[in-house]
Amino acid sequence: MVETTGAPSFAWIQTLWGLNLYSDGRTGVAQGIYTRAFTYFDFFDIMHYYTSDATRLQPYISSDAEPTISKSVKGGSTAYLEWEPPSSHAPTSIRIRTPEDDELPDVIGMWIFRIQ
Repeated sequence: MVETTGAPSFAWIQTLWGLNLYSDGRTGVAQGIYTRAFTYFDFFDIMHYYTSDATRLQPYISSDAEPTISKSVKGGSTAYLEWEPPSSHAPTSIRIRTPEDDELPDVIGMWIFRIQ
């Protein structure tokens, strides 16, 4: 797939795919070089045709100063955190660990998509 697309790595393709699943068709998200890397198909609006929240792509939403969640992901899948911190929050870091509090294995990637 990397040879066919010209992407630098399969991890890059997975990152762009996860980013596009989240951003495609969302109000307030301007499509740019990374968010339009895949053909636009209005995923956000399509998913609203499903009546069950269990069948929709649902990010964990938090406005806590220090959100804490536990998610399980399988190969090739993605978990999303949509975080809007309190207006007076201090500089922040995000730490993702295994359930045993170890570092994530190298096969797991993380990306941050910031909307201002």
